[in-house]
Amino acid sequence: MDTNAISENTSSEHEQLKQTIVEACISNSISTVIDILSHNKELCTEQLSWYDSSSGEGDERMNTPLIFICIDYQHVGMIEKILTLYYSADILNTLVGGDGKYTALQWASYMVRSFFRRIMCI
Repeated sequence: MDTNAISENTSSEHEQLKQTIVEACISNSISTVIDILSHNKELCTEQLSWYDSSSGEGDERMNTPLIFICIDYQHVGMIEKILTLYYSADILNTLVGGDGKYTALQWASYMVRSFFRRIMCI
């Protein structure tokens, strides 16, 4: 059995799963995101590739953990659900690009100050 073919297929499937969760998050499909996370909790902190809410396909892609996408698109219900079910310090302390300069809470503060106040109450 060719183990390289198996690991490539697994890697390809994982990349597809990452794209699916990004699309579900952007469209605010809470049930889809939670269903995917229930079997793949590690996606909470993995780097996901996406376009922010103010850019489009011609712009540079962002690479951040899932919580940044929720914040950028202001999906408060999804943030609440993710933090309730999968809270760990790792989720809030993740940095943009893995070694970026700010955390998810700093990103929320930057995006909209009133939005920051709402998620602090979750």
